[in-house]
Amino acid sequence: MDRQDRLHKAMTQIMAVTCLRFEPARDWTVAYVAITDDEEMGCFVRNIGYTGRRQELNLGRTCQTVSLMHIQRIRHIANYS
Repeated sequence: MDRQDRLHKAMTQIMAVTCLRFEPARDWTVAYVAITDDEEMGCFVRNIGYTGRRQELNLGRTCQTVSLMHIQRIRHIANYS
């Protein structure tokens, strides 16, 4: 399973048990999660909780193998800790 498949699986699992929904950002979207994969930066979120603006979620080398790590990071952004 590649990184994109693991991320999709994590999002599907979150949507199954919460009220959160994921959709692609559009040109006019202000508040969204930009998912990056900088291998050198590791696994992190820039801010915890909803900020009303762009937030970065990096899924680097340290979290690319476990779907549960993806779920934890996404939940941090949404303040579902």
